[in-house]
Amino acid sequence: MTRIACAAALVFAGWAASALAQSEPPLDERIRIEVTGSRIPRIEVETALPVQVITRDEILRGNWTTAGELLANLPANLNSATPASSIANFGNPGLESANLRGLGDGNTLVLLNGRRLANYAFLSGTVNLGSIPLAAIDRVEILKDGASSIYGTDAVAGVINFITRKDYTGMDVVGQAGITERGGGDRYQTTVSAGWGNLAADHVNGFVTLDWQKETALAARDRTFSATGYRPDQGYTNLSVNSFPANIRASTNTFLNPGYASGCDPPLSTPTTVLGSRNGEICAFDFAATANILPDTERLTILARGTWQVTPEHQLFAEYLFARTKMTLAFSPTPVDRDLEDNPIYYPADGPFYPTAYASANGLSGPLKLNYRTVSLGPRTDVVTTEAQRLVVGAQGDLGEWSYNLGYNHSQNTAEDDYTKGWVLASRIIPALGSGLVDPWGPDTQTGQDLLASTQFIGVARTAKGTLDQVDFSTTGAWLPLPGGPVALALGAEWRHEALADHPAAILDTGDVIGVIAEVNPQDASRTVGALFAELSLPLTKELEVLASVRYDQYSDFGGTTNPKLGIRWQPAKSLLLRGAWGTGFRAPTLVDLYTPQFTAGQENLSDPVRCPVTNTPEDCNGPFDVVSGGNPQLQPETSTQTTAGFIWEPAKGWSIGAQWWHIAKSNVISTLSADDVLGLYDSFGGSNVIRGPVDPAYPGLPGPIAKILTYNQNLGSLKTSGIDFALRAQSPPSSLGQLSFSFAGTYVYQFLETLPGTDPYSYVGQMGFYGSVPRWRHYAELYWQQGPWGATLSESYQSGVLDSAVKIDGEPRQLGAYSLWNLQGTYTALRNTTIAVGVRNLFDTAPPFTGAFQFGFDPAYADVHGRTFYARASYSFR
Repeated sequence: MTRIACAAALVFAGWAASALAQSEPPLDERIRIEVTGSRIPRIEVETALPVQVITRDEILRGNWTTAGELLANLPANLNSATPASSIANFGNPGLESANLRGLGDGNTLVLLNGRRLANYAFLSGTVNLGSIPLAAIDRVEILKDGASSIYGTDAVAGVINFITRKDYTGMDVVGQAGITERGGGDRYQTTVSAGWGNLAADHVNGFVTLDWQKETALAARDRTFSATGYRPDQGYTNLSVNSFPANIRASTNTFLNPGYASGCDPPLSTPTTVLGSRNGEICAFDFAATANILPDTERLTILARGTWQVTPEHQLFAEYLFARTKMTLAFSPTPVDRDLEDNPIYYPADGPFYPTAYASANGLSGPLKLNYRTVSLGPRTDVVTTEAQRLVVGAQGDLGEWSYNLGYNHSQNTAEDDYTKGWVLASRIIPALGSGLVDPWGPDTQTGQDLLASTQFIGVARTAKGTLDQVDFSTTGAWLPLPGGPVALALGAEWRHEALADHPAAILDTGDVIGVIAEVNPQDASRTVGALFAELSLPLTKELEVLASVRYDQYSDFGGTTNPKLGIRWQPAKSLLLRGAWGTGFRAPTLVDLYTPQFTAGQENLSDPVRCPVTNTPEDCNGPFDVVSGGNPQLQPETSTQTTAGFIWEPAKGWSIGAQWWHIAKSNVISTLSADDVLGLYDSFGGSNVIRGPVDPAYPGLPGPIAKILTYNQNLGSLKTSGIDFALRAQSPPSSLGQLSFSFAGTYVYQFLETLPGTDPYSYVGQMGFYGSVPRWRHYAELYWQQGPWGATLSESYQSGVLDSAVKIDGEPRQLGAYSLWNLQGTYTALRNTTIAVGVRNLFDTAPPFTGAFQFGFDPAYADVHGRTFYARASYSFR
């Protein structure tokens, strides 16, 4: 427990001793509500299933402006995609995702008002959080028990349900600006919300929220932790031999450069005599000097909802969502050293910029092999534009003793990736350099500039569309009487059709655009899923309730599956609740998992464990071997079991203490192997993942040379993860000094075991690896004070350290330190209908812990790259 938790616990200990038990209204006066994870309305908020609720007030106190930003502070959420990770993500740029328990974002089901959204269109099996309008959200409910019988057994890790404001009247206008201390990454936001009509008096209510946000780009060079890839203090060098001025390859590992003596081209390139296995007079290119670590981002979101109270018992409703996000990504300039056939490129001996004297002095003659970078064209820049639209219409109400809910949901997500500058075609740049008119070592003439500019590919590189059509019906009502009350029954049915179309520009299929892997997109694909579910609440006594449910799913491509869930809720005393649950899950491969075309993702210089010890040839001992990646139509579904057990204790008024143990076991895990893994675990995967050529007559007793290493999607073994979620809420009695509230949520992971076929279990706890960082401990704590119109919030998010997956240059391991961020906010509400908030995020300007596993030296899944940020927010309500 950190300083904020310890201090708050001491303060509240004295108050708790004198607190009185809180009285409750009679049962018939209490409102029944529906909680995420169950279709049965109930009086008690706490059910047999663990649900964490984040309220609108908590969202405002945290000053979270996007759904992704909110969930990044959720201790149970690990290694989700963020805007910062888009910089290095060619497969699904622009994605922001949720990833409960770190099992992969496709294992978390994201809902809006209890219904699904279409998955992100670019190579994704998950919802893009960027399309969720946080400004319109009333609360977020996180079901941290997976494989929901109600929403879908594909929710292996859990369900996140964003619930919008309803029955709202009046008008709110909110403006906000956040300015970083060091520049870049500034944020601006304007939100207008309006609602009219009273359901009780007018029988109609309409509500609309319009939210606009802008975040400026952040250059890597503008932060000390990402400004350079040369970090001798960390035993780390991430520089490239493809540089400007261009390096000349004198031999396999020896490079020379005419610009070396004059210092190369700082800060873009720096002189060095050793770069990995390379040596000589090298100008090493520094990626960080030209790229951004945050994209320039603009968002526009509109959410509208209308409700018509047709009769006292029946409602019709409609909901429409439009979200548009535009991200401008900037990568380092294009590296050029090979043609389409993987042959070296040359500068001609008769070119006007040939370094004759330097070549002669170093024993070089004839055409020169180049390792070049198109610095004069600037960073490779593309604009990713995504649009999400969702229309839900439905009816709900009561038919006698039974309630019903019927809805139709059409949701779609479209995405377009537009290359705007810096992307170069190999078929044009090779002859341009071969002409000698482009100067690889100095400023180009106008002729050279024009020629180099003509080598670019500018235009739409990729378009995609994901759609979801869903019809659902559920009904709930009382049934037989039991000692604890009537049996409650919920029945439901669902039908949905999912489709995905993801297509590259024709030029990308050829592999001609340098730096882009060809054929990474799935073909048109679709599936249909039908489901039936039933849920039963059995109040055996006033204190003991059993919750049983079952779901049957019929997939058009994987057949049928039945998955049960059982939960127990026992309240032996008014202040103590014990609960537990068990269930099974079924997750079919996503359309992306199945239908992404298999393609050659590159080559790796590795050693053939069978042939190399015998032949000792460079071809067998240092490759290069083609590596094949992509989808796999032969994949089988994942299955899982989920178990939870825990308690909630309310020792005094305003106090709540809880702990929840959870365990998830997955089988038939859909995953990938690296080429290193395949050859390192050759006994297990050599037969299935290595394709060999004909037997070499020189070595008839050996299998043929490696032709390909297969690293596409496969069902690979099992995965088990376990841990404990902790929660604490406390509130002091009101006094002349104001009132204090404290909340604390933490997650301790003690097991994260992967078992591949033929291998021993491997633990990722406390390490960074294939699944990202798996820290043992994460928490979020908040201390809130209020007196009259004044309020103040101090919050902290914390993550324990992990072992880096990238070792130092000398082979020594690197430990990433713990990461703690503090935020401070003050509010004032005395002005009429006006609320003013000012605050500081990342109060102590804490830099992310260094890691050698990522290009810019930090992990974008959880790092705050903004640094200390000052913000102000003003809202005015028209009533």
